[in-house]
Amino acid sequence: MLDKKKEHGDYQTPLDFANKVVKYIKNNYDFIPNFIIEPNCGIGNFFKAAEQYYKSEMLGIEINKNYSEIAKKNNPKAMIYNQSIFEHKWEKNIKKFGNVLILGNPPWITNTELGKLGSENLPQKKNFKKHKGLEALSGMSNFDISEFIILNLLNKFSEEKFILAMLCKKSVAINIFKEMYRTGYKSRDIKIINFDSKKVFNINVSACLLIIDSSKDTRIQKELKIYSFDNSYIDKIGYSDSKLFLSSNYSSDLDGKCEFEWRQGIKHDCSKVCELELEKNIYINGLKEKVEIEDDLVYPLIKSSHIRNFKKDTFKKYVLVTQKKIKDDTLWIEKKYPKTWKYLEKHKNNFINRKSSIYKKMPRYSMFGIGDYSYFKYKVVVSGFYKEPVFKVLFSKKPVMVDDTCYFLAFENKKDAEIVCDVLNSSETVRFLKSISDMTAKRPFTKKVLSRIEFKKFDYKTLDYTENEILDFKIRNGLYENKLF
Repeated sequence: MLDKKKEHGDYQTPLDFANKVVKYIKNNYDFIPNFIIEPNCGIGNFFKAAEQYYKSEMLGIEINKNYSEIAKKNNPKAMIYNQSIFEHKWEKNIKKFGNVLILGNPPWITNTELGKLGSENLPQKKNFKKHKGLEALSGMSNFDISEFIILNLLNKFSEEKFILAMLCKKSVAINIFKEMYRTGYKSRDIKIINFDSKKVFNINVSACLLIIDSSKDTRIQKELKIYSFDNSYIDKIGYSDSKLFLSSNYSSDLDGKCEFEWRQGIKHDCSKVCELELEKNIYINGLKEKVEIEDDLVYPLIKSSHIRNFKKDTFKKYVLVTQKKIKDDTLWIEKKYPKTWKYLEKHKNNFINRKSSIYKKMPRYSMFGIGDYSYFKYKVVVSGFYKEPVFKVLFSKKPVMVDDTCYFLAFENKKDAEIVCDVLNSSETVRFLKSISDMTAKRPFTKKVLSRIEFKKFDYKTLDYTENEILDFKIRNGLYENKLF
């Protein structure tokens, strides 16, 4: 049975904290709203709090019928609509609202999580940031529902005078700021107020109050400052020469375009079948079955949790790889590796039932994150999940595969891999990465972030290599610049 609270990302705002938010707006903004709007209003605690400070009309939207009934009882003067926020027609009344204060606490859950739950409480347009190709299919179109709601509200009210004050994950607030800058959205000011989500909602996530002031004198915002509720300054994020930084410690010394191509690891969404463990020379799958297949398509596998302590030829996991390149036909396996084909056919429903749309219209038993680069002898790999970036050189008798939580650079030359790894683990590079990565996100280190490391800009004298070793490395990899010409 579907967990309704989880489905709706349901974290009701306590009345005392709702009061704290409204009081902050009242004390820090010279703005008198004609209307207070709360999308996803729950039981209406923000309305209850706002009554103490404003004499405004109120409009709330709430999909949960029980909550909407409680909200009506608690706030008899408010107009409460029992419907999905994605169904509400704002266009009819926007011009009538006048000055608007948009308050709330939209759902703290992603569209992908909702999809896995079988929820129908989803926006119709999934790829709303217009990612292209594989990025759109394989994860970059995943977003928090709160992010979708806030950006749509900004779009709907773009020509009106308003203040938006929303509780959300800090990563969501950062994404909204990035999207506002990308699209040239104008506001008077935008800032983040940090708070302790553990104390307020009993959840461990970096959270904030996002405030966007579009009441007057709007312009494109290049910086977002971070404060506490007592207005103590904490930090800032912003753009320098159109490049995003996420800490005031940012330096542009390494910022540029990476000369090597970062890859994401293998994605199959069928771990119980494709991922194996070796016990007494017998493969065991995630279903606890003994697996009798040919060895040729089985490769050592490194997952995020294994990187930090990796040692050569020490593997906990193996993976069955069905393709050499994306979109390769897999029917050839039947003739060349009949045991493997029999095994795949036995578990074909596990593949058929994969929920991701990326596998549609693809060959049977398709995978992603696979190509010539997957079979290079050496890989410099990092987990996207680590809060402290740790880079390792992976190698073995057979090419080592990594899963899709990891990113890597592929090399055929051992020395190249070692030098690159040392560059990436240097204090200079780590400091730079932390300044451009959202350390509050589930996955701070992404391909997009890593691709900003420009190796030509690095000071190789800080590494323990000879001048000739560095020169040979640079020449082999197109990094050498003859400054005499």
